[in-house]
Amino acid sequence: MKWYTGGQKATKGSYWEKTSGEIFYAAEGGAVFPGGVERQYLKMPAPVLMMVAPMLGLGYVMFLPLIGVGVVVGYIAQKVSGALVSGTRSAAAAVVPNWVPGVSYLARKGPHSDHKASTKPEVESLLHELEQEINEKRQRGEK
Repeated sequence: MKWYTGGQKATKGSYWEKTSGEIFYAAEGGAVFPGGVERQYLKMPAPVLMMVAPMLGLGYVMFLPLIGVGVVVGYIAQKVSGALVSGTRSAAAAVVPNWVPGVSYLARKGPHSDHKASTKPEVESLLHELEQEINEKRQRGEK
């Protein structure tokens, strides 16, 4: 048995296409195989081809439902694993402290801290100066 590719000249006989399972019959004068070089044909005697073709169809009919079940089971497994990963991450986020690299957390917090009560007047005076500076630049036409 010899392999042929699409576009080659075929002699009289029956041929089986590998990927699609298509059967190609060449007449007396010969014919050219359809398709390009990606399609491969195997020359087989007609009686062998008549026995192989129904077996291939039977295998397709038998395994198609199993493929469908496999796809559904895979889809469900993907959704369940995604939910488990999501749940695990949110549970871990609740347990892990809120730590930020580069921040020291050395300042005391709470009612017993001993730093200044308020620096509000200082901040307001700085904001007032900044506002005056912006207004002066606008009047001069600067940005």
